[in-house]
Amino acid sequence: MTGLDVAPIRDLARLHVLDKVIAGLLPSGKIISPVDLASDLGVSPTPVREAFIELVRDGFLENIPRRGFAVRRLAAKEAAELYPIGWTLEGLAIRSTPPKQATLDRLDAINAKMAEAQAPLEIHRLDCEWHDTVVSDYSGDTLRELLSIVRNRLRRYEAAYFRHGGTVPASVDQHAAIARFLRRGEVAPALEALRANWMIGLPLLSAWLDSRESDQDPGSA
Repeated sequence: MTGLDVAPIRDLARLHVLDKVIAGLLPSGKIISPVDLASDLGVSPTPVREAFIELVRDGFLENIPRRGFAVRRLAAKEAAELYPIGWTLEGLAIRSTPPKQATLDRLDAINAKMAEAQAPLEIHRLDCEWHDTVVSDYSGDTLRELLSIVRNRLRRYEAAYFRHGGTVPASVDQHAAIARFLRRGEVAPALEALRANWMIGLPLLSAWLDSRESDQDPGSA
């Protein structure tokens, strides 16, 4: 296998595991084997193991001595740390490259769909799309990579919360206010509204995590 072959297989394996972790199909604490996954995918174990190491680095898996790789457990402390990091990174992108008018139009269209949606997971999907779009004009690779990692870690928390009947935060009005500020070129109040929007769901999520019994698995499907 050449070096050119390894990277796509590693990326495929990484996305395969990441999607299942976020969706709750690989519950917290579950031991997963790179050798078994490589066999399932019909590929060499080496790039799959590399993918697992990347997922450990990014906070989705942990490497347990003598046991192997396991899905990290959800924790209120981690969520409380991730939300401020998320809105700070998103704010840096917006401050550097405010959304263009066409992007603001897309934000309004997504928000309109969000206002009409009923299912919590669909509302969550549209909320994620809105936040992806608000920074879509920014081109810096490093910040985008960091923001992607933080968002995916939080999406795992939020998806688990909604799968367990969590209440949907009222984000539509906040999204509309952020877009209005940005249309007027008022970046500072837009960023303050963005901070409030990011943080609106944290108390709900933290209360849910705190309420779970210590022997229960809040990350399972």
